[in-house]
Amino acid sequence: MLQNFKSWLYAFWQFAWGMPQNVMGLLVFLVLSPFGKVRMFHNCIVTDLHLKRSLGGITFGMFVFLFLKDEIYEQNPDYVHDLTVHEFGHTVQSLILGPLWPLLVGFPSFMWANVVWRFFMKKKHSYYWLYCEGWANVLGCKVSKEPFRTAHFRNHGRYDKPMK
Repeated sequence: MLQNFKSWLYAFWQFAWGMPQNVMGLLVFLVLSPFGKVRMFHNCIVTDLHLKRSLGGITFGMFVFLFLKDEIYEQNPDYVHDLTVHEFGHTVQSLILGPLWPLLVGFPSFMWANVVWRFFMKKKHSYYWLYCEGWANVLGCKVSKEPFRTAHFRNHGRYDKPMK
């Protein structure tokens, strides 16, 4: 009963406080969910999409989308778990920042992943060097109480410092 109440409260707070990103997430979910496998992870909705090429993950409010190769889902479930925890961290950021999330996390994260880091900073900094990416790792672990299983994620907390 209490868990049910917490689930409803989580969804209500996500949509009330973070409406822009959750409406976008719901629309993307309605389009992509028929092509993927949908699961719950600590009250957020995760859609696993199996592709020929891995693209990573993206979060809109309480909606998480993972775009990974079949081989990764089959042969590296610990990486899938850790990426889910990381993306869950972005959902927690949405709860904290509400309507500011798209400006403070969503847009910078998207630009970092697709332009800045990919083409200019890849050799100089890890992906988690950007404030919102390392912060997502820390929040994902703390709130879900699920530690990272791979060294890749464990070694990249806030500002790319190892997790404690």
